[in-house]
Amino acid sequence: MKLFNLILLAALVSMNRLTVTATTQEEVNAQLQHLPFPSFTIHVPTFPDKQYVVTDFGALGDATTNSTKAINEAIATCSEKGGGTVIVPAGLYITAQIEMKSNVNLHLNTGAMIVFSPNINDYPLMKSGSGYGINPLIYGTHLTNVAITGNGSFDGNGQYWRPVKKEKMTARQWSDLLKSGGVVDAKGNTWFPNQQAADGQAYLSSKKKSELTEADYQKVKTFLRPKMLSLEHCTNVLVESITLKNPPNFNMIMRSIHGLVVHNVKVMNEWWIQNGDGLDIGNCKNVLMYDCTVNSGDDGICMKSSKSKTDEYSLENVVIKDCTVYHAHGGFVIGSNTDGNMRNIYVNNCSYTGTDTGLRFKSNIGRGGKVDHIYVDSVFMKDIADEAIIFDLKYADAAAVKNKGMSKEESFVPDFSDISINHVVCDGAKAAFLVDGSQLPMVHNITVSNSIFKTDKGVASTLSDNVTFNHCSFTVKKKPAVALIQTQHWIFNQCTFQQPKGIIMRLSGSNTNNIALHQTPVEPSEIEYLDGATSSAVTFGK
Repeated sequence: MKLFNLILLAALVSMNRLTVTATTQEEVNAQLQHLPFPSFTIHVPTFPDKQYVVTDFGALGDATTNSTKAINEAIATCSEKGGGTVIVPAGLYITAQIEMKSNVNLHLNTGAMIVFSPNINDYPLMKSGSGYGINPLIYGTHLTNVAITGNGSFDGNGQYWRPVKKEKMTARQWSDLLKSGGVVDAKGNTWFPNQQAADGQAYLSSKKKSELTEADYQKVKTFLRPKMLSLEHCTNVLVESITLKNPPNFNMIMRSIHGLVVHNVKVMNEWWIQNGDGLDIGNCKNVLMYDCTVNSGDDGICMKSSKSKTDEYSLENVVIKDCTVYHAHGGFVIGSNTDGNMRNIYVNNCSYTGTDTGLRFKSNIGRGGKVDHIYVDSVFMKDIADEAIIFDLKYADAAAVKNKGMSKEESFVPDFSDISINHVVCDGAKAAFLVDGSQLPMVHNITVSNSIFKTDKGVASTLSDNVTFNHCSFTVKKKPAVALIQTQHWIFNQCTFQQPKGIIMRLSGSNTNNIALHQTPVEPSEIEYLDGATSSAVTFGK
């Protein structure tokens, strides 16, 4: 029996030292074929056949021992010795920040759970621009050949950092949250984990930024919520099969990565988690994301770009396939910051169930830029709370902690153009398609084809031009199915509308013109003209 136990123990140790990276170069190459824009190459990172087990460096998966030093030593040693795989065996490991290094694959075996320390003092302040912040829980910068893989999970212990809005919880959830401690704002609408988190915005705003010292930031440290996973300025990165949950802030945001594969990653959160973005991509080039599942408290899968001194398009060449989003503010989202410009994005075969919106394009004057050559094909939606497709040009953050405000520089005006959306099926939404424009047209050359919408309301637009619907059907509960304000050069080609009897199309504004109906059964008597719009705005064709 003793010999059997020794053999079994040796087998378990051996299993814990094995690692398999499921994503292959051949698979990635195949995913990047037949794109609607020129194909590109991503080099999947490879690693020497060397393994470093974190328990050999002193880590303990006992839910008690702080394993920060051991895990980081294992990663640093692996990198210093030429690279390989750092293995986290099954167990529950408490740690503070994990710093990734070049040529390292951090692999969480099945049953491995990394839980970030609830002790705020475990997270040092770091100089950030002209102020101070806290590094992401998993971070790294200017690295090459990096991976985070395995069937394990990361838990950010975000309840020690995040505010919570009362409106997002049931009465019982809110009552239980209050019993757990923390503080509530004067209006009783927002809960904070402690007083310094509650005071953070007001305290930092009470002084000029140039006058703030490290001691000032230390006083409101909980307010400076870190992201969970964020790598910056890296090349050849793979994130595969891990689960991210309960973050202090965003679950994942990758910035300025050249060559990124995100495969089979799961984001599993309560829907009320504040600022809990799922999988965000910012200023990256050559990205493939596929087979991912997101349930988040903010945007599901989101594209962001910020102004760059060297690139005309800070984000380009992104492919997103076979992803599922459950609760989120949007299934696929672009914005709100688009001032770095973005192009060549392909979304294919994705499903969104119970999200606030399906396809969400959002920005505002002061944070906008060019967004063009976006292709969406085969997206399936069920029970969307608001719009299936929305262009929101007046987007303002509705955070629990407000921004001071946005600049209104004319050079940062949103410009959404050359966007193709094909084969959308939506069963249940407040509205099918909305352009919520502001001040001047910012949405141009949009095509929606071969799509089916079963929604409360149909199509509405304020300030847009050159929008085409081809072979689309709209079944709506409220009339009119189409409402256009100051809108030009729209085409409905072989579209059908099913709605309560009455006006099908309402046109408003003297600048509404060149609305063409081709083989679309709408009678002149079914169109209403308001506020300067006239019948000359519409043409009928067979």
